[in-house]
Amino acid sequence: MAVKFKVFASGRLADSTLQRPVNALYELYRVPMGKTAVIDAIRLVNTYSGAVPVTMVLCHSNIGEIPFQRPLFPRDLLLGKDLMLIEDRELTLGSDDAIWAKVGKDGDSNNQNYMDKIDFVITGVERDV
Repeated sequence: MAVKFKVFASGRLADSTLQRPVNALYELYRVPMGKTAVIDAIRLVNTYSGAVPVTMVLCHSNIGEIPFQRPLFPRDLLLGKDLMLIEDRELTLGSDDAIWAKVGKDGDSNNQNYMDKIDFVITGVERDV
């Protein structure tokens, strides 16, 4: 049974080069079929000149017909200027579970200013089922 310690995903939330829009949930990492994963840390860094609202959810794929979404921290959490958020609770994900995120919130006139302003890294362990 193979175990891999790795960086699952890294980059920017609301990334203009990847056409990830502001104020829309999109997938950051999905556990491959036939694998399970333990996320040991999620790091977010705000490089904007002010606070930025961030939402991150864990989507369990096998609970009922519709994927079950569980917020990893309060929705639209304001991440302050030049601050880092470290979510270091271990999260266990099954095959096809995913982490989704968004930057911005409904009705916020500054949403477009948040483009390319939140960097992220998701790390953990992946193993065969």
